[in-house]
Amino acid sequence: MYDLYKSHLSHLQDTKKYRILPAVNKKPMLDFSTNDYLGLSGRSELLEAALVTGRAQGVGATGSRLLSGNREIFEALESRIAVDKRTEAALIFNSGFQANLSTLSSLLD
Repeated sequence: MYDLYKSHLSHLQDTKKYRILPAVNKKPMLDFSTNDYLGLSGRSELLEAALVTGRAQGVGATGSRLLSGNREIFEALESRIAVDKRTEAALIFNSGFQANLSTLSSLLD
């Protein structure tokens, strides 16, 4: 089995299709491939807020929100979003993939 993998990897390398994660480049550049287009991931204010909130609320997935992971902070955020968007309610998701999958599943059901 390993010979098959080695052969396939060798083929990828020979055909210039073997992918390697790029090194982090520290020089300033315009990046059109990022989800961090506002540059928020490096803001010290957000890091500090995350530390304060993490200490107060905890961090990490405790399991499905429906079964064991719901917290007041999630409901407060959803309420704030609903008020800001002038809607009856709002629901946050862990990722864009999860939001899209849930939306399409409910629409196509």
